[in-house]
Amino acid sequence: MPEIKFRGKTLDGNVIIGDLVHRGNHIAIRPFDCFDLPLGFKVDPDTVGLFTGLQDIDRNDIFEGDRLEAIQSGKTLARLLFNPIGTVEYNPQFCNWDIVHRSGNRVLVEQLNSYNSNKYRIKNGA
Repeated sequence: MPEIKFRGKTLDGNVIIGDLVHRGNHIAIRPFDCFDLPLGFKVDPDTVGLFTGLQDIDRNDIFEGDRLEAIQSGKTLARLLFNPIGTVEYNPQFCNWDIVHRSGNRVLVEQLNSYNSNKYRIKNGA
């Protein structure tokens, strides 16, 4: 069973990982080791992502919304017809995680799973 955790950015830009907390009309994340703060830290809803249960080639946890770069033998796949950097998105139609590569008006969707997650490196902020 995959670990359930969320990641988001506080309003001052700090990254928080933990439990998702609904507080009235906003969302917060309470770090797992912060029992004295039951309401958590208020986060920007646009930055909240669910842990996919997968890790990249560097064994970093992959969250919804992460930007992943396709790699092979430690190098960027230069021959991809699409942008080698894709965004992790949940696909409710098939109940799975996808990597969506966009290049102009073209879109390539690749299912993200335990067989291919180690062929990507997280590229957030790039």
